[in-house]
Formats: sequence, C-alpha cells, structure tokens
Amino acid sequence: MYFQISKYLGAIYRKSKIEINQQIQDLGVRATQGDLILFINDNPGLTQKQISKMMVLDASLVGRDIQKLIDNAYVIRHSTVQGYRTNSIFLTDKGVKLAHTLQAIIESWWYNCLSQDKSVDEPALAVQLANLYHNVIDLKP
Repeated sequence: MYFQISKYLGAIYRKSKIEINQQIQDLGVRATQGDLILFINDNPGLTQKQISKMMVLDASLVGRDIQKLIDNAYVIRHSTVQGYRTNSIFLTDKGVKLAHTLQAIIESWWYNCLSQDKSVDEPALAVQLANLYHNVIDLKP
C-alpha cells in the first residue's frame, strides 16, 4: 500500500511540473525558482537555510536560485538582528506580482485536475496533505 502512495504522489508531482512549466516558461523563471517565489510569498523573512529545510531542497541549489531571483529583482535579502551573516529573504513588488501570476496558473491546473473527479473532497485532501507534509518535515533522519 505505501509503495502505491509514493507512486501516485510522484506521478502527480511530475505531471504537474511538466504542465505548469510549459505555462510559466514565458515568465523567465524555472520550476524551482517559481516554487521559491511561491514559498517566500507564503513565508516571508525566513533564512535561506530555513527555506531549504522546509522545502526539502539542497541548500546550494536554493542559494543559486535565490541569487538568480535577486539578480532579476524578484527577491531581496535583509540582514537580521542576529548577525550580519544571517539574511532574511523577502519578495520585492515585482516578486509579489510574479507570485500572484504563478498562483493563478497553479490554481487553474489543480482546478482542472480535481474537477475531473467529483469524488475528491478537496478541503479534506488539502488538510490531509498539509498534515502529511508537516509530519514528514518533522521526521528526523
């Protein structure tokens, strides 16, 4: 049974990325950069290390993509009170606008996907996936 869950989640993730990436290619961001924009929009002020952990992404990948987003004026870094080497990450106005565009594209994709199966309880699914995410993120290796 658990293998099936991995298989289904993996396939849904890959299919969504392929189709959503086709829609965002003209926006000038790659998939991971788009994910970062959306995550920072929902979680402003986190450090790069916190973002990496919460998104379950390699820290060096996050660092490179955040630098590209800074170069394109989508995000900015602010030094925290804790020290000059710790920076909090925020979206610029341009980044917020991009986040709204990305959200609309993803909302449309999920609406089209879920509207094909009326048996899916969308609010319950959202809660269950959020709970699963938090449980998995909190697991210690």
